[in-house]
Amino acid sequence: MYQYPTTPKRVFFFLMSLFLIAQSYKLCKITFNIEQISLPLQVLGGFIFNLFVTGIFAFAVFSWPAERLLPESYYRIRQPKKLNTFGESIGIEWFRKFLLATVWKDKEKQKGFFDGTIAGLDNLDVNTKKSEFGHLIPFFLLTGISILLCFSGKWVMGIVTMIVNEIFNFYPVILQRMHRARTSRMRVLLEKRRRI
Repeated sequence: MYQYPTTPKRVFFFLMSLFLIAQSYKLCKITFNIEQISLPLQVLGGFIFNLFVTGIFAFAVFSWPAERLLPESYYRIRQPKKLNTFGESIGIEWFRKFLLATVWKDKEKQKGFFDGTIAGLDNLDVNTKKSEFGHLIPFFLLTGISILLCFSGKWVMGIVTMIVNEIFNFYPVILQRMHRARTSRMRVLLEKRRRI
């Protein structure tokens, strides 16, 4: 069963989400009201937009059951073979290896996501839904922001925002869906073994 942080931590994460909402609003206001922004600031701005908007949901989703805002039917993987083919075509395995070499290098952290046991499958399911939701909503928000940036003449910031968004939000969504496709297959195999 997924373990939420203690109440003080949850309150802190909620406040951090609110803080990042306010900072994202300020960043939008400043960015869209300034006509000329230097090239280095546009590049930096693209990264900061991603950091702020993704951070809002990263803090919220692992403290509260925010993933339940989407229906359970959304999380169901209907065509796992097509998903795997698509994942292979965009190089998802390279992305997974990158995560394991950097963010998920710590074995204890990996066990917190999935401990390798049959009982851990339910926990893995919840974790993949939380992670997917935490990247899906920012992906759409940042896509909209990057389009608006391009229309407002801030091409560099718009393109940087979109590229960073693709790598750090779109790829994780696909990876989490692929994880759930695998856990679904594992559940089917386990069910067959029980019947034998």
